[in-house]
Amino acid sequence: LTVRYGPELLPSDVLTFNAWIKPDLEVGGQMLAMLGEYGWGVMLMCPASSFKAGCCGSHVLNSVGFWSSTTQSTTACAEQLSSDAGVTRGAWNHISVVVNAAHHSNTVSFYIDGTLRGSHRTNLLGAINNGTDAMNNDLIIGAGPSSRGCLSYKGYIDELSLVNAEWSVNDVLNQKDKRFETWLPAYEKGILGFRFDLAHGPFVTNEFI
Repeated sequence: LTVRYGPELLPSDVLTFNAWIKPDLEVGGQMLAMLGEYGWGVMLMCPASSFKAGCCGSHVLNSVGFWSSTTQSTTACAEQLSSDAGVTRGAWNHISVVVNAAHHSNTVSFYIDGTLRGSHRTNLLGAINNGTDAMNNDLIIGAGPSSRGCLSYKGYIDELSLVNAEWSVNDVLNQKDKRFETWLPAYEKGILGFRFDLAHGPFVTNEFI
């Protein structure tokens, strides 16, 4: 799914990404969403010792990562911030990635099924970056930055939302099992919200517009 670029996809301060995912059983580095080519992104990670495509560094198997590197170096994947626990492949998992890049250092927190599974504070990573190609900054859901299909997600995804707010653990717990409603305070600054079970063929409505 391609979401045409707009400045709302690149907030300068805070961002919360939520989704229900059911990844298939094939282990690999898989991009759930990425802004353009190597802009900010949310992905499934795996350690280099898995010897699978897209696996790198010492990430926990099937962990949730936040891509924020501005380079494409050989070590960029290994350096990305990620959760300290993994999702369950072949089952539905709720994930939230909460980013605060409003200060001199950035904080990225990962929630799986409403439980905090790691929080990182750093001034080196965690920024909400734009893509490297100024002419191609659309938000791509379910596919990696490579035209060869490298890092593309394999599985199901639903109830995806992007909010210009820093959700607390209570926000995550209160909303994860509910359909998002635009009138709720947690979604006051909603950027996009997709319910793919309500899609019509290849088209789905952004419920925050």
